[in-house]
Amino acid sequence: MPRRCLGVAWVLKMQQLGRRMGLEELTSKQQVRALERIRDRLGFPSTRKMAKAMGVDTSTLSRCMSHENTQRMGRWVRLALAQLLGSRCEDVEELSKLLEKAGWPLTEEEWDEAEVYLRREDSLREVPLVALERYVGRKEELKTVQEALLARGTAAPLILLVEGIPGIGKTTLVARVVKEKEIRKRFEGRIFWVRMEGKGEEEAWLELAEQVAKREPREQSDLKRFVRLELRRKRAIVVLDGAEKRLDLDRWMVVDPIMGRLVVTTRRTDLYSRVWEERVWRMELEVLPHNEARALLTQRVDVDVEEAAIERLLELFGGLPLALEIANRLAVMDRGFWLLVVEAEKRLLDALEVKPPLSREESVRLAFEMSYKRLGNQAKELFRFLGNFPQPFDVEPVAYVLGWKHGVVGKAFRELVRHGLVHVEGSGRYSMHRLLQEYARELVEEHDRLLIPQWEERFAQYYLDVTRGAAEMWQGGKEREAWQIWRRELRHIEWGCDCAANLGRGGWVLAYMQYTDFYLGSSGLEGLVEKWREHFESLVQDRESKAWGSLSLGEAYMLLGKPIKAVPLLQAARQVWAEEGDERKWLRTTLRLVDTFMMAGQLESALALTEEEPYERIATGLPVEDSLKAEAWSIFGKV
Repeated sequence: MPRRCLGVAWVLKMQQLGRRMGLEELTSKQQVRALERIRDRLGFPSTRKMAKAMGVDTSTLSRCMSHENTQRMGRWVRLALAQLLGSRCEDVEELSKLLEKAGWPLTEEEWDEAEVYLRREDSLREVPLVALERYVGRKEELKTVQEALLARGTAAPLILLVEGIPGIGKTTLVARVVKEKEIRKRFEGRIFWVRMEGKGEEEAWLELAEQVAKREPREQSDLKRFVRLELRRKRAIVVLDGAEKRLDLDRWMVVDPIMGRLVVTTRRTDLYSRVWEERVWRMELEVLPHNEARALLTQRVDVDVEEAAIERLLELFGGLPLALEIANRLAVMDRGFWLLVVEAEKRLLDALEVKPPLSREESVRLAFEMSYKRLGNQAKELFRFLGNFPQPFDVEPVAYVLGWKHGVVGKAFRELVRHGLVHVEGSGRYSMHRLLQEYARELVEEHDRLLIPQWEERFAQYYLDVTRGAAEMWQGGKEREAWQIWRRELRHIEWGCDCAANLGRGGWVLAYMQYTDFYLGSSGLEGLVEKWREHFESLVQDRESKAWGSLSLGEAYMLLGKPIKAVPLLQAARQVWAEEGDERKWLRTTLRLVDTFMMAGQLESALALTEEEPYERIATGLPVEDSLKAEAWSIFGKV
């Protein structure tokens, strides 16, 4: 539940105090008492234990809680406390109760930090975090979608399509609905959220399968069948968020037809089901009605202009939640609307040279340009940079690619958050609306085109190190940790390989293949293997590198269950090693080829390979402790 649902007057008042004057509104005595209440309510037996949980020195917290010579809490200590509060609460409602009883105000930055650390059910971890200011309006739509999800019977809605233009609030609406307690209770917490924007279908299927299984389904060759069997006769919701491409609803209908629901948010209006069309339920989101738009624009800030000026802003921003959220953020920073009104009028005259009503795209563009203009130079450069790379954005790789210090990147991200241009995804992780990323992409082409090759090179280097580290973990026996890295960073690893290909770095493409082939093959990502094969074949020319690449691709195709594609690649690599006289590499490739022939049912071909003179001679000559020797005789025995 949003924190406005409980003690709204108190919460807003405390936010306002915290935002305007930090904790200076509390006297020393009030600060000490509030911290003592927090310590006691969280069950800490001592200040030392509380300080340890916050990650700060005991002496620092003790001085802040001392009844004599009380020290004011610094910003970083307050943020550490906000993280602790969030991690000890289940939801915003519980957090609000705790703050109200303790008498402790949070600044806007601290609210954001606390929300990131809220303990959420495992099944809701993929559901986007939605900030307080986005929980405004849509009451009727919220109720309607909830009723559709809770409807019973064989004629109840099975596939729910939430349609609308970019920036209309589709994701926010569905995220709000699935977090409602009644929905979570009805579907027993089985709510699976897949973000479709920028993803291939294979990757989306893999992500859904891993959420459903709560593990890595590496041995499932048919992920669709696996998911369907796992969800059969179970209450579950599968959300496909941001379906940009034409989606086959029947292929994705993996939920139980009586007990489950498939929800799709999309800007498309041409999706339909050949099998379940009678049970497809559609909602086309419209712009916010006047009262709700006004509430979103004016929340958390005093109206210091005439009502006609507010009406003028509402007319300019056209009831689009994305535009209104950005405008509200600016008004909060200004502590009023006067400057916003002046800027809006000036931009209309100087830039757009048109009169309202603006088109919906022009409304968002107007809000964006007003926000972007206020950014500092580093925040502007960061925003433009984000237009060229995949989401979500982590502080560490961004700092590496830009060559900035972590603190500088974190500060710039927080500035973008305050201006409504990015959202917090998690600790040190951010995302932005697709429409805003399109604007960033336009700006980077205009201002930073010469920097793009440098950024792509550093991006490719960084994520090559990431996949190399995962491969080393895998070889060292840390299979689960390696798999989690590959899974979490797959989009960025894919983009890194694309950057290497754009730069003509064939050696890097080969390295990406060698370090990631096992994951791609085991996960059924044939489309990605094919794309990397195209990069490799167009860039790599020398014989030895081509042999290594052929071996890597052959092993990936074997794991994909495609032995026919693997055979010619492995034969080509084997021929190179034979000509080079590298017996160990020749034997390793021969073993893979034997496995491939056996997988394809070509036992005579497999037997012929093991009976070749070099096979026995090389295997016999290897040291006893060599694992390749054991593998060679094991495969010989199988054949």
